[in-house]
Amino acid sequence: MIPILTSAQMRDCDIKCIQAGAPSAVLMSRAADAVLERLRADFDCTNALFVCGTGNNGGDGLLAAAKLKESGTDCTVYLVGGSTCRRSEENRRSLDAATAAGVRFTDSTDFSGYSVTVDAVLGIGACGAPRGAGLEAVKAICAGGTPVLSVDVPSGVDSDSGEIPGAAVCADETVTVSAYKRGLLLAPGVGNCGKTVVADIGIPCAACGDAPLALEKDDLEIIPARPIVSNKGTFGRVLVVAGSRGMCGAAYLSAKAAYRSGAGLVEIFTCEENRAQLQTLIPEAIVTAYEKTDAGSLLRSSLRRATVVVVGPGLSVGDESEAIVKTLYEECGAPIVIDADALNITAKYSLTLPRDVPCVVTPHPGEMARLINSDISHVVSDLWGCAERFAKESGAVCVLKSERSVISDGEKMFVNSVGTSALAKGGSGDVLSGIIGAFLAVGMIPVYAAAAAVYVHSLAGIAAAEKMGEYSPLAGEVCDMIPQILKEVHKKTV
Repeated sequence: MIPILTSAQMRDCDIKCIQAGAPSAVLMSRAADAVLERLRADFDCTNALFVCGTGNNGGDGLLAAAKLKESGTDCTVYLVGGSTCRRSEENRRSLDAATAAGVRFTDSTDFSGYSVTVDAVLGIGACGAPRGAGLEAVKAICAGGTPVLSVDVPSGVDSDSGEIPGAAVCADETVTVSAYKRGLLLAPGVGNCGKTVVADIGIPCAACGDAPLALEKDDLEIIPARPIVSNKGTFGRVLVVAGSRGMCGAAYLSAKAAYRSGAGLVEIFTCEENRAQLQTLIPEAIVTAYEKTDAGSLLRSSLRRATVVVVGPGLSVGDESEAIVKTLYEECGAPIVIDADALNITAKYSLTLPRDVPCVVTPHPGEMARLINSDISHVVSDLWGCAERFAKESGAVCVLKSERSVISDGEKMFVNSVGTSALAKGGSGDVLSGIIGAFLAVGMIPVYAAAAAVYVHSLAGIAAAEKMGEYSPLAGEVCDMIPQILKEVHKKTV
């Protein structure tokens, strides 16, 4: 798991590392190596341009240019502010190294014609909009039309808030050292980062123990391995309470995702009108269908059999659905994933979330605004704070969905570090609710189940986008990518 730090926290970690005996020159050399590694891995660096500012961020870029030249590849450096401009001590050392290596320097702000541009103009210490020579360099990078690799943070993006107060670089990739910076995961800045890679250069960040965390692929090993000695009961029974008249698709997607994510049994509780379609779409699921007169008694019977309950996908908002949700809240003895219309019902009818069973709520900003009686702009401007406060006040794990979804139980916080616009499509949330339900059914701790599910869901979306582009994947096709993701988690049973 990778910590997500403010600029102040990162500087503090850097200082403590140096005080512990790690020379700053060594750390800068490692940062330069990380830049080169990403250049060589993802770009054509045969004619690279390094645009280097006056601080340590520019020093990283200058030293990377020196190392690239020393390896036998020509490159060009543009010095922001010129060679006589005041520079940090580390920057000056890197400039000397680049000069000694024989890199080519240019005064031209025409940045077109290069194979790649390395943005090392402004680092995490920058405040406010770019100004003066920095602004000129940022504009030139934007006008250059070449692929861009940003060092630590795209210049012009606030590393703490993600705000873009003026001109800003829109990178194809950002390589950031030691930890994620908050602004790389917050809108609108996240949209300027492209692919973000965290490079370990040996700065310990463990001292920031209360910092939010981002999962890595290796962290998915928190999903339990499937024992050889097992049966369908070993992996739990997920009850999906979903689907109103004309909305059986939501129930189908949630149930299918639960099965794809490892649940042993899935039961769908839905209205009678959906029975035939669901039994055709997903014959593996048990379908319990109700009429108005027997919904309560049938639901109570289904609840007694459930290991986990997912409620809300396609449920609609009305008196009938309200009665179902209210009964479930009052009588369910299993963990509950509360999604979609169940959230809207909770808000509309002022229902109180259960506190005697674990709950996971999965609102998007609009649903969260209704839950806390606020407006969407407030939620969007403070996603992390809203998720944490709601979790503390309600006792539920909150999954606040966004470009980079936030997961909090009021104490721990995880932020999803990957995403794709392919998931911005109807049915995507239904799939996520099913994944969370399955992970709870196999015994995962709720906050970890939610965090792992969000990450798996995003990886499945990325896999679907790689196969058919970001425009085209349907929620069901994202669901079909879940096996590919989980296959890599545990390559053998135990």
